[in-house]
Amino acid sequence: PNRFLIFGEEGLYLLDVFDNKPTRLYKKIIHHLSLISDNQLLVMLSGKERMIRIKPLKCLLTQSEPSWNGKILETKNATLFAVNSTSLTLCVAIKNRLLLFKIHSNYRPYPYTLIHDLSTTQIITYLEISILKINNSEEEILWYGYSSTFMAQPIDQQCPSFTLIRDTDPTLQIFRKLPIDILRVVPVTNSSSNNELLLVYSKLGIYVNYSTGMRTRHRELLWTALPISTSYFDPYLLVYTKISIDIYDISLGIWLQSLPLSNTYPLTSDGTISLSYDPELVKNHATLIYIAQKNWSKRTLNISERSSGSLISEPTNFIHLEHLGRDEGLKILLRSAHNKQDDKVISTIGTHLVNSLDSSGSFTRTNSYRSRSNTPITLHDTAVRSLDLLKVSVNTNTTHAATEHISNRL
Repeated sequence: PNRFLIFGEEGLYLLDVFDNKPTRLYKKIIHHLSLISDNQLLVMLSGKERMIRIKPLKCLLTQSEPSWNGKILETKNATLFAVNSTSLTLCVAIKNRLLLFKIHSNYRPYPYTLIHDLSTTQIITYLEISILKINNSEEEILWYGYSSTFMAQPIDQQCPSFTLIRDTDPTLQIFRKLPIDILRVVPVTNSSSNNELLLVYSKLGIYVNYSTGMRTRHRELLWTALPISTSYFDPYLLVYTKISIDIYDISLGIWLQSLPLSNTYPLTSDGTISLSYDPELVKNHATLIYIAQKNWSKRTLNISERSSGSLISEPTNFIHLEHLGRDEGLKILLRSAHNKQDDKVISTIGTHLVNSLDSSGSFTRTNSYRSRSNTPITLHDTAVRSLDLLKVSVNTNTTHAATEHISNRL
């Protein structure tokens, strides 16, 4: 794709990346936007009154008025919305109230129909619609929640909402009591457990069963830093932090990779486009990060050829003696240098060692520094090991040494 819709406080713009000329399509402030119905309809949370508007993209491109009014008056002062682009189900959060609509692709007399009106105990902070496979059948589920609490509402069933963490599992009670921010619910595909969900909190991620509300795995996913946003591209969960983008495989429950991009935010729900304020990336903006999708059969990245001089000749008479791990070569070099220094000290003090017999026949021994070497030094038929040597103070005129009497004769 070479055309992008960009929205914000200045309205809605169409940007063609080839000519780099943005075209203004809509003047009012836009807080959130989704493109649905094969890119034919726009769902916008816009204006100072924060109202949901549905507009055909064709009318915006041609600057013409649609034949019907796309305002949903019931959604005034909305805070969040979520829409399923396949089923055209729209859910709008207005403080502690949820309104569910069905959007009509043929517009009818009105472009929407109200199907549910739900009340909640707290202000909604998370909202998402997805398809969950339950007992070999697919169900459309509305996920929503607030501090520490994830809720689920089957859209096609006339049943009340229920929490995704139940009282039957005592190990999960702490998540219902502590004020932990919730981020998203991710249905786990290719899992050994049926109806498995990943509940993504700001502190960690836990796996639970959709039907029972109990743990399915005893290991959690832990984040490297406090998340500022997330995105999901099956089976990869992207956790955006202030210092990096961390990538997890939620089917395997493992961390895969961290991209050292600071202050980066996703612009799409699947993370294919992100906005980054990373200083290093901004400085070297000509360097592109290229990620190829699996279904792209032929993509080439042109890199200028580099010329270099002749290759360095290979080593001759090379014999592999030992494989060195990380930092082991440095340790061997340091040990070798230390041993050479010890040998120099031993050879120096050897010229200053004095042994004698006192009047009682006991041996008087001169001491020097302790050495790593265990090689014995012979002094007039008396063996003195370097492990027994203590400090020697040598002067150019006289030799002063601390002496130690050994009671046993040698």
